[in-house]
This record gives sequence, C-alpha cells and structure tokens, in this order.
Amino acid sequence: MPSYVRPSLILNVDIDERDFDDEIVADIKRSYSYVAPSQIKPADAPVDTDDVVWPVANKMTLTVRMHRPYWEKNDPEAQELWEAVMPKWLHNMFAKVSNTITASNKIRREKGRPTLDFPWTGINFIDKMDVTVKAPEDSSIPDSTIDLIEDLREIAAAGAFGEGAVAVCIPSKESYDAQYAAAYAEAKAKAEAEAAAAREAAEAEMAAAAMAEAEGFEEIGATGDGTEELVAAEEVAESADDAAVAEEKLVVVPEFDVDYTLWSVTFADGTVKTYDSAKAEFVD
Repeated sequence: MPSYVRPSLILNVDIDERDFDDEIVADIKRSYSYVAPSQIKPADAPVDTDDVVWPVANKMTLTVRMHRPYWEKNDPEAQELWEAVMPKWLHNMFAKVSNTITASNKIRREKGRPTLDFPWTGINFIDKMDVTVKAPEDSSIPDSTIDLIEDLREIAAAGAFGEGAVAVCIPSKESYDAQYAAAYAEAKAKAEAEAAAAREAAEAEMAAAAMAEAEGFEEIGATGDGTEELVAAEEVAESADDAAVAEEKLVVVPEFDVDYTLWSVTFADGTVKTYDSAKAEFVD
C-alpha cells in the first residue's frame, strides 16, 4: 500500500520585488508547469548599503503535502511510508526542479536576458518541518539535501530540538549574511585595488603618449603632418576613459565556501534559537 501513496507538490516562488512583473510570472508558470503548479509572489528587496550589495531575494520552495503520517521517524507506520515513498520521490522532484532552473537560465542567457537565480531553496513539509537551505551558485538542489532532511528527522526524533520546532534554516540567515558581508568586503577591496592599478597604468601611458605627442609636434617639419602621433594619443586617451568607466561600473561578486555549521531553529511560539550542528547543541 505505501508504494502507491504519493505526496502532492506546490512550488512557492518568491521573486525580488525589483524583478517581479507579469512577464516573469508567466515565464515561471510556463517553465515549471510539467513539474507542479506554481504560486508566485513578490519578496521584499534587500537593502543595499555602501558596504554591501546583497544578492536578489529570490527563493524556490517545494511545498510537500501528504494526508497520511510520514514524518515521525519514531512512528513505525510513518517510517515505513517514508522509506517506501519519500527518498525516491524527493530525488525525482529535486532533479526536475534543478533541471528546469538550469534549462530556463540557459535560454535566458541565449536570449541576452539576465538569469533567474534562487539563492535559497525551501522544502516545506506542511505541518511538519519547513527546511530552508542555501543553494549552490547554479541554484540547483543537490542530492545531498535528502541526506540533510534525513538528519533533521533523526535530530527531531532524538529530541535534540526539544518540543515545538517547526522550521530550520541552514545556515542561519545571520550566519550567512555575516559570511557574505566579509567575502564582499574582501572582493571589493581586491576589485578596487585592481581598478586603481589599471587607472595608474592608463595615466602613466597617457603621460608617456603626451610626451611623445609633444616631441612629435617638434618633429613635424621633418617627419610629416603628425597624424600618427595624434591617432596614438587619442587611442591612449580612450584607453584611460575605458578604465575610468570600468571603475565606475565596478561589480563585486564575492566567491566563498559557505559555512553551514550554524542553523536557526524556529519554534511554534515564534522563538528562534541558534543550533551549532558541529557541537550538536543550541548556542543561545
């Protein structure tokens, strides 16, 4: 009997309000229609500062519902249903969603449009546990997410979270934001140093060209009308202008390995606590 039971799936898609419009809603519904029905809504845009420009606030959440007990690992019938259905079903759904994200973004790039990235992935087991995980750079859902969910079920069954845990974010938003801000500052400093070096090189080249131009004008009577010297000077000036524009449009993309150690655990009463997965204990 368990092998014939299947969960139902809804895709809840949050799109950064700066990018949200009817076109993107239609595109998502069309692209993911073969996977599951989708519900799309705008999400509050992050507040950028002079120090950090945050990534888009997009999130893809797989909302799972099954009208029979399946989550509680200590319940023999629920565990039997989980083992018979959920790992294979989750693997298939993760693969479908990941493949759709990848294929959709490939088409966007080919059409010269920006990709639709999902920095965070959610798996919401309705009335059981809402899991949010930082997605990799390509916004896919790794197969290892299934192992993570199994670990969460084990932790919950062992009572490590106590009573009333309803949501887990891995890593915690606070932990990830701190990691991102530090990596952004490092990448920004590196980019600014490279831009400054390019500017200095362009200025030195421009000064050398100006000197050569001046010397060239003195030699005009003997060598010609000075056209070559003028063209060379203009090319160097354009190079300096390009360097200035590149510095003005400086784009910082931090690259770093995410530390998933600290989790945030939310309880039914709204309490949020930080769980250290390495120490297997709450730290606040």
